[in-house]
Amino acid sequence: MLVNDLLHRNGLPIVQSDDSFRYTLDSLLLAYYTPLAPSATKIIDLCSGNAPIPLYLSLRTAAQIDAVDHHNPAKINGEASIRLNQLEDQITYHLLDATTCYKTLGHDVYDVVTCNPPYFSSSQHQIKSKIPLQASARHEVSITLEDVIVAGKRLLKNKGLLSLIHRTERLDELLQLCIKHQMVVKTMRFVHSQATEPANVVLVTIKKGAKSGSLQVLPPVITLDEFHQNSEQIKAIYDGRFVL
Repeated sequence: MLVNDLLHRNGLPIVQSDDSFRYTLDSLLLAYYTPLAPSATKIIDLCSGNAPIPLYLSLRTAAQIDAVDHHNPAKINGEASIRLNQLEDQITYHLLDATTCYKTLGHDVYDVVTCNPPYFSSSQHQIKSKIPLQASARHEVSITLEDVIVAGKRLLKNKGLLSLIHRTERLDELLQLCIKHQMVVKTMRFVHSQATEPANVVLVTIKKGAKSGSLQVLPPVITLDEFHQNSEQIKAIYDGRFVL
């Protein structure tokens, strides 16, 4: 078991294990760029792993945050991190299946749902990791993109937001699934390693109960500068400087 810091400055330690999928920059991008209205009081993070997204969100909001994962080792690490940061009054970790957690946590109760889901369809990409937690974090072994969208719709209040990060190669599929389930994509923000390179992932916000139209493509995130070091945008994320 290792304890790392989510931030480059002191604070926000996170507990990680060699047999689990460790957090990546993608989780921090999602937690940093997810829109959070001052009126938001309840947030839920699906497929939480060791809880990097709830931990980072706690820097931005006083809202109550629920974390959900069905892997007990992930919950153990997540709860250890929550205790280390003395966030027990704000973040609650639930050992639940994200596809059915609404049965326990309720329909139509959350202002924001976040999820950094598995990126790869198990039918299209060979599962290479033999470690169950790592395999399910990368591949749709236990939950699909459609499952996430359906779960988000069930959990969200009317006009609530589902905030996702996903591979650009699956953006067309994501858009089609939103149409199928009557969810409206409101914003997209593409993430590039460098300005001259194609985007690898995209941040998407999806609204429940909204009318179609008024989609905004927001300014991109460039993760590396010309010297292949962290860009100023990424430094702001790691430093906890919220200049969105």
